[in-house]
Amino acid sequence: MHILVRTLMVVACLVPLSSGTVLARVSASLSPLEFGLAVSVVLTLGRAYLESQSESITEQIREFSARLINALIDRPDVRLGHR
Repeated sequence: MHILVRTLMVVACLVPLSSGTVLARVSASLSPLEFGLAVSVVLTLGRAYLESQSESITEQIREFSARLINALIDRPDVRLGHR
């Protein structure tokens, strides 16, 4: 962060504009960066939510498939005459 401040101070000294104009231009140039960061945060949180939901669904499918297999194994086959 200190490097950015120093760079801005050097640019302000070199450019024959008032410091308010330089700060306004820097502020305008950082607007897309702020937007990009906001979008990336939202997308990262959305991805984490969807990933947790998919893991939950996968675990439920595994549990239900194990229950189904156990139920099918324990069920007697009526075609063979078992009871």
